[in-house]
Amino acid sequence: MTTPTDAPDRQDVRIRCRAKSGLTADLAVRDITLGGCMVECDDWTAGIGERVLVILPGLDWQSAHLVWLEDGYAGLAFEQLLYEPLAIHLQRLIAAPAH
Repeated sequence: MTTPTDAPDRQDVRIRCRAKSGLTADLAVRDITLGGCMVECDDWTAGIGERVLVILPGLDWQSAHLVWLEDGYAGLAFEQLLYEPLAIHLQRLIAAPAH
């Protein structure tokens, strides 16, 4: 079975997350959809169910919820769906070979 880190050529798209505690983390996005994303989060301290603020490239802060944590990855559900062309653009960046 492959994991997100098995794809060494992907672009490094990052998301800034701010937890309720006020601590921020700059996390690598490994998958993204209209409704949420999967990020690498080895040392992030937010808890499951916690509301967080996130900022993606090209966007302002928006609300999300941490819905799962497992093996150094986390799932975030956005409170508002992403604009579809932006989500497609970010998906392409994540999947594109690095230059």
